[in-house]
Amino acid sequence: MISGTHHGTGCAFVALHPGYLRPNTVPYQRQDFQCLRPLMRSAARPSRRKISLLASLQSPSTERTCIVLVDHGSKRKEANQILDEMCAVLEQRAAQVLNGRTIISIHPAHMELADPTIHDAIRDAVVNSHATHVIVLPFFLSPGRHIQDDIPRMVTQAVSTLQSQGYQFTHELCQPLGVTTMLADVLLYRAGFTQ
Repeated sequence: MISGTHHGTGCAFVALHPGYLRPNTVPYQRQDFQCLRPLMRSAARPSRRKISLLASLQSPSTERTCIVLVDHGSKRKEANQILDEMCAVLEQRAAQVLNGRTIISIHPAHMELADPTIHDAIRDAVVNSHATHVIVLPFFLSPGRHIQDDIPRMVTQAVSTLQSQGYQFTHELCQPLGVTTMLADVLLYRAGFTQ
């Protein structure tokens, strides 16, 4: 809460922080703010410097976000190709449903048994796609040992290595798919109950 005196009229005023409500008080009436009109009118005409600051705050973010989609990995080439196809579909779908936030690229990564590794994919996102933020998204169902231990360790190692080489970026590691109604819809579709 801020209180003071308006210099132009000598009227006292009280400004309440949004969401602040003193108990047992009568709501302010329109006429209670008559003395603040000159102050409000001057505030409604921002200076050129303020306009320029507002424009810079409203300008599009320079963040470059990339997703690294991680599966377990397989010795079978055909199995690993599924992740490449999923990345392509995910990138296409993201372009349709995301508003405002742009994903620069989506990179496949296998936890083990195949390339590209998690380190390879994060490096590709940062070095070649110039990512400033990397989202590591596990293509796993449940939070088992790989999710709890192996993947976080590999991500930390990759990030530390790249940052020690001078690459500046942030990252986050998402939760696995888990139990959701959306996944239930996919299972019903696979079982032939829906189209």
